[in-house]
Amino acid sequence: MQFNISNRISQGLIFCFDTILACLISASIAHAQGLQAAHYKIVRLELKVNVHQDLTNEWEQTLEHEALSDVGAVNIGKYFYQYSQGYQVAEITEAYTLKADGRKIPVQADAIQRQLGVTTESGVSWPEASILQVTFPDLQKGDRTLVTVKGRDFKNFLPGWSAFHDTLPHNVDVDQYHARLEIPQGMDFQVQGQGMAVQSHQSGQKKVWEIQGTSKAHLLDAGAVNIQNSNPRWMFSSFSDWEQLGRSFGQAFASRLTLNEDIRKLAHEIIQGEETTEGKARKIHAWLRRNVRYVAVYLGTGGWVPHELDWILKNRYGDCKDQSLLMIALLQSAGINATPALLRTQADYELPELPVPWFDHCIVFIPELKRFVDPAASAIAWGALPMENSDKPVLVVDFDGKSRLDRTPSFRSEENRIEVHGKWQIHTDGSADLKLDIEARGHSAVGLQNQLRQIPDNMREAALNRWITDGGLRGTGQMSFAPVSPETQRQDLHITAKIQNLLPDPEAGAILPHPMLSNLGVYIISNIGNINPDARRYAIECIPFSVREEFSVQYSKDFELLRVPKSVQISSDALAIRFEQHVVKNENSVEGWREYSQSQAHHSCSPQQYLERQPVLSRILHSLRSNVLYVQSSSR
Repeated sequence: MQFNISNRISQGLIFCFDTILACLISASIAHAQGLQAAHYKIVRLELKVNVHQDLTNEWEQTLEHEALSDVGAVNIGKYFYQYSQGYQVAEITEAYTLKADGRKIPVQADAIQRQLGVTTESGVSWPEASILQVTFPDLQKGDRTLVTVKGRDFKNFLPGWSAFHDTLPHNVDVDQYHARLEIPQGMDFQVQGQGMAVQSHQSGQKKVWEIQGTSKAHLLDAGAVNIQNSNPRWMFSSFSDWEQLGRSFGQAFASRLTLNEDIRKLAHEIIQGEETTEGKARKIHAWLRRNVRYVAVYLGTGGWVPHELDWILKNRYGDCKDQSLLMIALLQSAGINATPALLRTQADYELPELPVPWFDHCIVFIPELKRFVDPAASAIAWGALPMENSDKPVLVVDFDGKSRLDRTPSFRSEENRIEVHGKWQIHTDGSADLKLDIEARGHSAVGLQNQLRQIPDNMREAALNRWITDGGLRGTGQMSFAPVSPETQRQDLHITAKIQNLLPDPEAGAILPHPMLSNLGVYIISNIGNINPDARRYAIECIPFSVREEFSVQYSKDFELLRVPKSVQISSDALAIRFEQHVVKNENSVEGWREYSQSQAHHSCSPQQYLERQPVLSRILHSLRSNVLYVQSSSR
């Protein structure tokens, strides 16, 4: 079971791979970042979980909100509870508005509705989802709402696995959180809490844990990662370690891995003419990318168990587990050992202490090649992983029962590189002609390709003009680029444009030595991140990348250049950061280059590491913001 009160749209006690709840969570975070959540608070949340010998359980949740403003009354006016009919039942047993004067106004039966099935534009569908919706009556500032939900989990995600993980939210005050967990004596359960009080005692034939906590609302740091593992939390699991989870998942996965004659025949057709393991695996990966599309359809425990192979082949679509199952079946039919591997694609680089429902993605590991492959990532070339899969804890599942924790490879800055060549001609009236050439490699190429792939051929000029105007400029231009191909991680982009208002004041002012189309995130300054806060509560992403900018800016003869930025070198071997800038003034032109790279081993930095990096990055940012000062001769 799984729910998290950080989401005001209650998740229910549910979890599925690639779950649509990620959309709901992200919406909740965006909502909180707008400070809307400060308009209400959670007065109390009571949770009771009673686990049975067969690992099914009964639970009850009572949630009480208080509206701290009129806006808060709107925010808490509806309550949603979502669960899966494939393995749960749930009902609202009590719901009412408690007025500030003490009056209790019950929710009428017609204000409690049930919606069946969920679908999204992203291609996710969940026909077994059930959503309970409550609308509270007569609600104003100072009033409270209370709702109690009771339910039963009659099926487990995997054999032998009952688990739960809850985190107190960052986006709303919680005055009182109290959970009570009851487990029959003799059952081996692990229970842990961080930042919360956890106590245990005996009660008849049950072992009981009481968990209590409070939290205060706060804004997330920009670019925060490892959020759920940083806030107060508690969890329990019937598995003692992650390897045990891997064994159970491996058994369920293997039950669908039936290598019939159709699979073997297809595999040999695909690899025909290839002799090496690398070549065979590459061809199978390419075939999957062309012939099986990603579609997530959740049925019952389908969040953890793939569909049958025949079903996947017949429909030629499936989610990450389905595509991994088919790839492993084809590889094994070709004589190549391969196993599934579980990871989390969210901004989390650490595992919880216990094996709880945490992973949201399934990929493939090929031991002979020592390579992880994501068959669902159709835009990623063979030999690479998507950025969201890189440097993540991963559970490699062996079918012989020897699962193990590992980490997916990180990448070097050279594998996430952009080179920008800008040539500007600035005229007396402040307008400018631009020729911009961009070459991206590795993960930067994938990001650029994802942008360019969305642009129809007949809309390129309109797209560029939108980039220009969104950057606060006026102008028109044209773009061209090589065909976007997922077979390579290289992409070019060529832009010519006429900008009408590059200089805000043509008579005198300041401008960067390398002017930018600011809506194109290809420059050093747009990739370095926010390093202004003096401290952070959360870890931050520190993705390796490198950017080189070469620029030539020719000013009209009417301009006099009073100052140009200095050439500098700033680096720290200990922090794996290097920056170099060379700027040369030659009469009415400015030419130069600057290059930045950060090459740390891991993709996240702790708050302490952020503080260590901040002085170096602040000096670099100062140089990046240093301007050319100009004046027109006629204005002096």
